[in-house]
Amino acid sequence: MAQQDSADNLIREAAIASAIAVYHKQSADQAWRFNGTEYQFPRFKIEENGHFHFKSSNLTPGFVVYDHIRYDSLLLLYDETTEQVITRDIYNLNLVQLAASRISTFNIGQDKFIRFEKTDSNASGLQGFYQLLYEGHTTLLKKEVKQLREEVTSQGVLRFMESKISYHTLYSGRYVPIKTSRSLLNTFGSRKNDVARYMKKSKIGFKQDTENYILTAITHYDQIH
Repeated sequence: MAQQDSADNLIREAAIASAIAVYHKQSADQAWRFNGTEYQFPRFKIEENGHFHFKSSNLTPGFVVYDHIRYDSLLLLYDETTEQVITRDIYNLNLVQLAASRISTFNIGQDKFIRFEKTDSNASGLQGFYQLLYEGHTTLLKKEVKQLREEVTSQGVLRFMESKISYHTLYSGRYVPIKTSRSLLNTFGSRKNDVARYMKKSKIGFKQDTENYILTAITHYDQIH
């Protein structure tokens, strides 16, 4: 009987040791999520349904490549005023903003973001996170930075969110800004006039519908290139 009790104790201790080992491994695997600081939503109203985040202020499924390791099945936000990637801590109690410098890429839903440093060989001054809008023969990046604007009125302080958007395409191994239809067409080389004629027929205006214009032009260029 004593031998049976001893065997049972050994089995129990082995099971406990195994459970502790699994816990420590899981904790180590997720320790990167403690490297961020707590994130809190603003406690004031923003007019015209404005918000700080990419697309919405709802946590959305995605993944993060952090220190060259991909972490799937996360709920993420991207704050476009501070360029911070936000997720829940491992206890699912608080929101934390991750160390941006340790993230190389992340996805929110189907939308992919890439981080650039000014020292990158093809960055051409790009810094921070850029949304990858298109990747084919041509690569198109988008940068949206939001800024809070306050206006003092008779009703009190009203707050508005303003956005500044820029586009960049890979040309001759370097990213160049797209500020006009001409600067875009110049990246198409010998196919410049072909794309220009196509865009004229499309009736899409660069100033009126910038993103659609750029995407349509690039897609057509890739088809005829």
